[in-house]
Amino acid sequence: VYRAVTTLKAVERFEDSQAYWLERYRTGGDSGDGSYGKLAQYKADFINGFAKEHGVKTVFELGCGDGNQMSLFELPSYVGADISSESVKICRDRSVGKPREFMLTDAFERRFGAGHFDMGLSLDVIYHLVEDHHFEKYIDLLFSRASRFVLVYSSDHDAYDPAIPHIKHRKFADVVARRFPNWVLQRVESNPYLKSPDATEYGSFANFHVFEKRDQASH
Repeated sequence: VYRAVTTLKAVERFEDSQAYWLERYRTGGDSGDGSYGKLAQYKADFINGFAKEHGVKTVFELGCGDGNQMSLFELPSYVGADISSESVKICRDRSVGKPREFMLTDAFERRFGAGHFDMGLSLDVIYHLVEDHHFEKYIDLLFSRASRFVLVYSSDHDAYDPAIPHIKHRKFADVVARRFPNWVLQRVESNPYLKSPDATEYGSFANFHVFEKRDQASH
């Protein structure tokens, strides 16, 4: 109930997607239903299995949120970045003693160069990047810092409802193809909990999109 109330207040005074999430975490909100329950377990199982199958050692996530989703990961090395200092603090508290590191997105961008990680993760973030400049900067950082794979869990169509101002669906895969032609969309994993964007039943309108860098895909 508390999460719903704080989220509603943030939506009512929505001005900017970054400001929305900063306020949401500052006032006690969390990362949303997609980071909990069956959806969180589904995503974790897919990511853990993929990393193991492909020998992925180093992973980063842009938009680690409140860390509940991250707590289900079984990865050798993980770096989480977020725009919210409150989010970073929560994640650090949840990960004491584990091979994980958290930092603000700006610090992440300064610290790590191109191709530093085996794999990048983007989970339920892209359709929350309402402004084009936030979206483009995010995509560039996500695909420049990975060297082998990028897993994007998101919708991939264009739609926007002003009544839900913090969500803007985008055909992001087309943008990736234009901006990063050396990255290949290998497959889209069908979500067993998929629902239509305007449906009210439990589920998500996102699927896993598996990208592989061309010099890796050619082997």
